[in-house]
Amino acid sequence: MTFSRAKPTGWTDDLDTITAAQINQVDTNQSRAVDGTAGGLYTPSPPINIDGFNATTENLFIRGAQAQHPLRIDSTTVTDVAASAAPPGQILDITVDVYYIDASVAATGNWTLTLAIASAAIAPVNGAVVRIVRLLNGVFTIDILPEGGGVIAQIPSAYTNQVAGSPLYAEFWFDGATWRRLAFSADVAP
Repeated sequence: MTFSRAKPTGWTDDLDTITAAQINQVDTNQSRAVDGTAGGLYTPSPPINIDGFNATTENLFIRGAQAQHPLRIDSTTVTDVAASAAPPGQILDITVDVYYIDASVAATGNWTLTLAIASAAIAPVNGAVVRIVRLLNGVFTIDILPEGGGVIAQIPSAYTNQVAGSPLYAEFWFDGATWRRLAFSADVAP
C-alpha cells in the first residue's frame, strides 16, 4: 500500500504554507494507515499481500473463506483405521501441514496416502509445503501420490542404518498445479 505525498518536493520552514488540499491529503493518508501500535479491525476490500524474505510475524491469525497459508503451522495424526492400501487410499485434505502416520504394531503391507488438490477442504497454494512423518509402529510402506497422479514417494518401515527411535519423513511442495517431492529424511548412524 502506498500513499501519495501531500507535497512531493518537501517543505521549507517558515516559507511554505499548507493548503486545504494538502492537509486533507495528509488526513486521508493517516486515516487509511494500519495502526501498528494499538491494532484494530480492518476490512479492506482488495487483498493485502505481504511478501519477501524479510517479512516476519508472531501470533499470526488467518481467518475467512479465502484464508490460505504456505507455511507449517498445524498438525494431525492419521491412524491405520483410516488408511487403505488401494489408491486413492486415505486422502489428506491439506487442512494441516504436518501429518503423523501412526499404526498398530500389527499393521503390515502398503498404505496409500493421496495429497488432495481439487478435493481439498482448503485449496493448496503455490509454494505450500506438507510434511508426512512415519512414526515407528508397524511394518508397512507408505505410498504417497498427488490427487490424480502416480506414486511420487515411498516411506519404508525402516531405512538402512536408521538411528533407533527416529522417525522417517518426506516433504512435498505444491507448484501451483501438482504436488512434488521436496525432501526425504532419516536419521542414520555414521
